[in-house]
Amino acid sequence: MGQATRDRGQGKKGRKRLSFFSHLFSLLCFFVVPCSLSLVPFSFADEISFTAEVDPARLTLGTAGHLILTVQGAQNLEPPRIPPIDGFETRYIGPSTQIRVVNGTYSSSQAFTYLLIPLKEGKFTIPSFDLTVQGQDYQTRALVVDVGPAAADGGEASGQDDPATLADQIRMVIVPAKAGCFVNEEVPVTVKLYVGKVQLKNISLPEIRQTGFALSGDPEIRQYQEVLGGQAYQVVEFRTVMTPLKAGDISLGPAVVSADLLLKTASRRSPFSGSVFDDEFFSSFFGNYQARRISITAPSVAMRVRDLPVEGAPQGFSGAVGRFTMDAVLSPSEVKVGDPLTLRVTVMGAGNMTPVALSPIQSSDFKMYDPQVTQE
Repeated sequence: MGQATRDRGQGKKGRKRLSFFSHLFSLLCFFVVPCSLSLVPFSFADEISFTAEVDPARLTLGTAGHLILTVQGAQNLEPPRIPPIDGFETRYIGPSTQIRVVNGTYSSSQAFTYLLIPLKEGKFTIPSFDLTVQGQDYQTRALVVDVGPAAADGGEASGQDDPATLADQIRMVIVPAKAGCFVNEEVPVTVKLYVGKVQLKNISLPEIRQTGFALSGDPEIRQYQEVLGGQAYQVVEFRTVMTPLKAGDISLGPAVVSADLLLKTASRRSPFSGSVFDDEFFSSFFGNYQARRISITAPSVAMRVRDLPVEGAPQGFSGAVGRFTMDAVLSPSEVKVGDPLTLRVTVMGAGNMTPVALSPIQSSDFKMYDPQVTQE
């Protein structure tokens, strides 16, 4: 009786083990069958196309868009060459690739994105672009892009009186205090940088070409607003002093500064449709600026420099031009024979101090030493 009970117990354990292996086999079948389905071979979409798109379709001065060239059905391509485009400057940003598998059909796309910077107002044609893939030539269709006037503070364009080119939004001039002067005469010079409805940062100090004159140290800088030709500009002013070194006609400048031009751009939309980031919310939320390093040049200004008149010049005149005063102090006032004396001569005033020289002191009663000269 006990033996029979043990046999029945062993039978139940055997059935449990059999049930466990049956479930394990079912699970293995469950995982193996889907895996086996993945072995079905893909078909490839061989059709190749080449398209162009500008995003956004309408631009304004001071903003930048994106030119997107998309190749459907090919990968690992070199960026297409972009010839000069009237009204725009282009800068290559980079490629992006998309691979799709739909119902066993494999397809791929490669997009090349270029920053599109408008240089003037008007309607402009983006020409067609050529590309050779696997020995076949492909061509995009031409596009028309409308460029409007610059917007004020990120708003709508203000009107038809706005400057019509990006160059008109940024200008620089050299303004000397006078058109003619004498050799060694100090002349105040102002370099004025006008900035319209665009944004600049990291503006360098002006570099003025020097031929026949010298400039003082670092210029003084101030900022203010000025209306010029009905257009409001932010003005950055650099004040310095020039001193002509020779007589004749000299050219003051040109002057050059460099700066980062900030171009407002919308978030780069995915070149492949159906991306969640194509949503308008993401485009506005992730809008940003592109910095483009530019050089701004002020044209040179002609000046007439005359020699100092000889008539009426004092004896020993060294050529210093300006308004000066001179003071002399002798110390100590009482000494014994053989004790040293110090004569301090101070020249002060406004003008070019470089030619100032002290006439030699002739005396048979004193032994003279070479002077020590300092300038502040």
